[in-house]
Amino acid sequence: MKISLLLSTFNHAEYLQGCLTKIDEQTYKNYEVLVYNDGSTDNTKKILEEIKNRNQRYKIFSSNKNQGIKKAINFLIKKITGDLIFGIASDDFLVSKTFFQKTVAIMNDNPLLAGVFAKTEIRSPNLKKKLWVMGNCGVKGVLVPEMAVKGFFNNDLFVPGSSSIWRTKCFFDAGGFDHRLGSQCDYFINHVLPMKYGAYFLDETVAVMRKSGKSLSSAVKNQSFFKNHALFEKKATAFLGIQRPSNQQWKTWRKSVINARLDLELNGYLSKRLEEAFIRIHEWEKDALAPYLGEIKAIYETKAKPFNRWLHQEEQKAHRIFDKIAGRIENPTGEPCDTGLSSSGKKLRDYLKKITTLLK
Repeated sequence: MKISLLLSTFNHAEYLQGCLTKIDEQTYKNYEVLVYNDGSTDNTKKILEEIKNRNQRYKIFSSNKNQGIKKAINFLIKKITGDLIFGIASDDFLVSKTFFQKTVAIMNDNPLLAGVFAKTEIRSPNLKKKLWVMGNCGVKGVLVPEMAVKGFFNNDLFVPGSSSIWRTKCFFDAGGFDHRLGSQCDYFINHVLPMKYGAYFLDETVAVMRKSGKSLSSAVKNQSFFKNHALFEKKATAFLGIQRPSNQQWKTWRKSVINARLDLELNGYLSKRLEEAFIRIHEWEKDALAPYLGEIKAIYETKAKPFNRWLHQEEQKAHRIFDKIAGRIENPTGEPCDTGLSSSGKKLRDYLKKITTLLK
């Protein structure tokens, strides 16, 4: 089996050599490295020329000006000749020398699986601090489609792109990278393929990723963020076929996406703590607390109340976007599912009433 590595780089000369060196240390040698130099103005060109001269597995393509990751990856995809596909960023690197070898062995033994994924360690830009590890699954080893669907909707499945290798055929069957999904285009591939064909979870850390200052998804505005996820749902539903998730699963997923984006769960947590504080207030403490409760009321009126009004409006907009793009989710009776709009604003209004009562 031949592995095609896709790597687009722009002004990452300080990291590029380390990334390429770790690729060359792989014990499995049947691979090609497709590199797109996207208009770099640093020392990138020299580094790529040097490595190409000593390693014929490299195919270097260049642009005179920076065109962006979308055009770079679309160009490289057309050059793929391998049976398996692996994408890596130029500021990331592999730490397992046997990752390719183990993957090929697993894929040969399991011809129906879409691919293999493992763990990625996230570190600070200077690599001195370990921040967290990405990549989890409900089981080790073979993950059949039914288990992948269950794991995805139970938040037990997360597949890092920097430590996943897929069959090229499966990748193209899923439509490749659909850039209409924005920052979710690789997330789509990494999760619908296990849900459609199954995958293998290699329970070890094989790559390191540097944490950048700002993620792609965090730079996207709410409306675009929800459009990307709604399109994810629409495409996943159509692609999965017999593995199609239930309406209830999608309903729960929508709500979790919206909650996570708008920090409603954190809002609910803080509301719960505030509620617990009210429960502990005794009659004899009311007079002593009165000045502080007045401050809380003032803060609520000037800051919290307008914020929660905005939050509620954003949540309603998000559900409308999902309904428009992915369709309204209905129960078997034909009635629309309850979208579960947040009650955080109502809770805080209840607390305000309690404060008002205590101040009397």
